[in-house]
Amino acid sequence: FLSGCSEKMSESDSKTETKTVVTNDRPKRERKPTAITNISAPVKGRGPVVPSGSGTPLGELSYFPLMVQKYKDDDEVIRGLHSIVFSTVGTKGQRKKSLKLFNGFDSSRTAADIEAKFTQSRKKWTLNLLKEACDLLGLEKSGSRTDICKQLAEYLVSPTETKSESDVPATKSSGKKRKADSSAGPKKKKRAPSAFMIFSQAVRPQVKKENPEATFGELGKLLGAKWNELDEDEKKEWKDKAAAASAALNAQAGDEEQEEEEEEDEEEEEEEGDANGDDDEADGKDDGKEDEEES
Repeated sequence: FLSGCSEKMSESDSKTETKTVVTNDRPKRERKPTAITNISAPVKGRGPVVPSGSGTPLGELSYFPLMVQKYKDDDEVIRGLHSIVFSTVGTKGQRKKSLKLFNGFDSSRTAADIEAKFTQSRKKWTLNLLKEACDLLGLEKSGSRTDICKQLAEYLVSPTETKSESDVPATKSSGKKRKADSSAGPKKKKRAPSAFMIFSQAVRPQVKKENPEATFGELGKLLGAKWNELDEDEKKEWKDKAAAASAALNAQAGDEEQEEEEEEDEEEEEEEGDANGDDDEADGKDDGKEDEEES
């Protein structure tokens, strides 16, 4: 019996030793090198496919990278431009990075195609938002709505340098004008300079040079005397200049008034759309309550 136990114990020890040897000889796990991803470029599955255009990437320009820093990734103008160039709104945290890589469209997309995307989304691309996009890209924002849409489309086909770093404003433009306070009274109209004022501005430096010690009031008297010395033909020259200045001022006032009316019309359309949406939602809730009561 003792010999049998001894044999079993020896067998058990040998098995234990065998297990230990096998355990010690187990191959070690190899560590694979970690791949480092460039987070500055959109990662496949996260960012959009950047078209291969012939222009300069927006991120390599002088003006755009500094200007885009003033905007948040979910600002309306950033989301809108991303939707125009990539046909998708994109994800937060990737929109500005993707826009910096954009260098225009390939030959399959024309300026007319891009312009159509701006004009067809009239409610989304308001006049104020179009002007804000011009600010962001360093483009002129004057002219009609059609002119601005065409300018943006032509630029996006092949982006180039438009402004320098020194042109970047201290603060971004909100793209919206404050409505005039009705309690403050009507807006004061600018007055065109008179013929005498234009004449005075032209000859004042010479009169001042001839009379260096003359006071402001004395200069005014001297200028008045010179004006009175002119004959009608000589005065007509200055009166014609005053008439031209008045016509230019009236034309400018007309353009500003028309622009304000367009902005007011767009704001009214947006408010109407919001109100209709609220009414539809309220009607839906009322219909739901009636169905519940009937059931």
